[in-house]
Amino acid sequence: MSGYEKDGGLPGKLLTWLVVGVLAVVALKVGLVVGGFVLRLGFSALFTLGPIVLLGWVVWKVVRYMTRRPDEITV
Repeated sequence: MSGYEKDGGLPGKLLTWLVVGVLAVVALKVGLVVGGFVLRLGFSALFTLGPIVLLGWVVWKVVRYMTRRPDEITV
């Protein structure tokens, strides 16, 4: 025999499900912490770097518009 029984009894099953439940809660908590960190980092970058990038894009478009050659003008 391998030493494993098919029926481990009620205490063995309860202990197994308790361990599985604790591991599931820990994994869920770690996942939510990581997700919150990524979301916070994303929003921080969006509202910090976003306006700077938008302003740079608008300045680039204005400079290109002001420095275009006459043959590039289309109606």
